[in-house]
Amino acid sequence: MNKFFSLHNFLEKRIVYFIIIFFSIFFSASTFASAAQNENHMSMSKIFITPSDEMYAVFTCATKKNREVNTDSVFFRVMKLKDKEWVQVGKDLHIESKTSLVSGFAVFNDDTVILSLKDNFKHIKPQHAVLFTMSNGSWKSHDLHQFNIYSIQYGSFSQKGGFCFFATTNKYGQGYFFKFFNNTIEQLGEIVDASEDGVLAASSDGDLYIFGIVNGPPGKLGTVARWDGAKWVSLGAGLDAEANIPQYVLFFNSISVASNGTVYVAGRFNKSGKKTIRAFARYEGNKWNGFNFARKSNISDLDTGTCIAAATDNSAYALFNDSLYHCIKGNCSLVVADKEHSPKDITIAPDNSIYSIFSHLTPQSGGGMVTNLAKIVNNKWVVVGDEFIY
Repeated sequence: MNKFFSLHNFLEKRIVYFIIIFFSIFFSASTFASAAQNENHMSMSKIFITPSDEMYAVFTCATKKNREVNTDSVFFRVMKLKDKEWVQVGKDLHIESKTSLVSGFAVFNDDTVILSLKDNFKHIKPQHAVLFTMSNGSWKSHDLHQFNIYSIQYGSFSQKGGFCFFATTNKYGQGYFFKFFNNTIEQLGEIVDASEDGVLAASSDGDLYIFGIVNGPPGKLGTVARWDGAKWVSLGAGLDAEANIPQYVLFFNSISVASNGTVYVAGRFNKSGKKTIRAFARYEGNKWNGFNFARKSNISDLDTGTCIAAATDNSAYALFNDSLYHCIKGNCSLVVADKEHSPKDITIAPDNSIYSIFSHLTPQSGGGMVTNLAKIVNNKWVVVGDEFIY
């Protein structure tokens, strides 16, 4: 009888010990996972899809401590989408400046990452690094001191043409265009007065297009131009805003080039020469043309085209507020409207899949902005991978 009770007590104690150990491990693991997840606040800044359909994203990050004390200190992290999960690639990039934003992001040969930064001129000096590459997991900054560069405002990448960008060389927005290829930096042309908020596009052949030139040699250029290897050449009459419309500001939001050479742009404008063209335009046959939307009343003189991107079949997808349209030649039909989220842009993969960065506020975010990647599936936006809170 005593042996029975001894055995019973022994087993009872072992069960209790097992339960204690199990829950200790469980709660420790949960606490660790929660701590790891909440260690940093992350916002998806830009995505890039390689020719082999590999998906990468660069995130602007801040530590939880820095967010709590409301500091501006940030760092950058590159991640790759694997089996619907984001996996970090290489080391984090920590920089001296506290107010930097991502202005360009590309992945070359599925290996070398290219990252450029722009900054508030009040917080940056010419000697600060603004162009970086990552290879084998480690970051390297590239010396632009000889050009006295303040900030890289925007850039675009093609496998043939490398990474091209516009960099300001003074506090007044004047600057030069450059090409970064095989670790060599080449200046393209003379100094220009280009919009700090312009956009670049590199075609699959490596040709470079700009939407945002205001003035440049020789004299005034149109708002859209192509680099011919020696100088910027205006595309037709360009696009402009009617001067007599109150509070009208010309916005340059996106430019994209199809494989057949058609140039698509989105922004706030309402004319090309004497022709009325609003929010979205295409350049083909040496002239600018507009689009016919399924809901014509949606677009007025003061409206702004959010984004437009050329697909591999030479059609285009246009983002206007919360609505995505498919445009074939001059006619655009509605694909989907999502009033809950705010698509930021459009990226089209080699297989014609359509992606966008979504941003929205939720009660669970504690007042922070939630960003995630979304994809069009059966004419609906479907979230891919995790959500990130900043």
